[in-house]
Order: sequence, then C-alpha cells, then structure tokens
Amino acid sequence: LVKKEEERKVLLEVERKEREEKMAMIEKRLEEEEANLASLRKEGKEREEQFSLLLRKVQEEGERVKTLEEEKEELEKERDSLSSLLEGEKASLASLSEEKREREERVASLIQKLEEE
Repeated sequence: LVKKEEERKVLLEVERKEREEKMAMIEKRLEEEEANLASLRKEGKEREEQFSLLLRKVQEEGERVKTLEEEKEELEKERDSLSSLLEGEKASLASLSEEKREREERVASLIQKLEEE
C-alpha cells in the first residue's frame, strides 16, 4: 500500500511537472503573440500615417490641378481675345493697304496727267 502510495505521488509529481512545462510553453507563446500583436499595431499605425500623408498629397495635387485648369481656361480666354484683336488689326491693315494702293494709283494718275499737260 505504501509502495502504491509512493508510485501515485511520483505520478502526480510527473503530471505536475508536465503541466508546469505546458504552462511555461503556453506563457512563452502568449508573450510571443503579444509581442507580435504590438509589432502589428505599430506597423498598422505607421501605415495609417503613410496613408494620411499620401491622401493629403493627393488632395493637394487635386487642388493644384484645379488651379492649373482654371489658369488654362483664363489663358484660353485671353488667347481668344487676343486672336480677335489680331484679326481686327489684320482687317484694319488690309484696309489701310487698299487705301494706300488707291492713293498711289491716284497720285500716279495725277502725275501722268501733269506730264501730259
């Protein structure tokens, strides 16, 4: 009976040590998982910050594009206005050239009449 009691004590001690080892392994794994989770949280925060920076850059570029489009529209209006002015000046120049040609013809005609007289 004493021998069986001794064997039972030994078995209980072995089981206790096995449980302690399992518990130590579980605690070690839990620590590793907690460290991994902390690392993932840090990485997530860094990515969130990068995303915020990229989003801000995209918004700034959007504003810049909008400004450039507005400037382009203004320049196109100015170009159209200058083009109209240029056409007007060309027409005026053509008219003046025609007037000059007519005057030269009259002067030539008058010179010819004077020479004939």
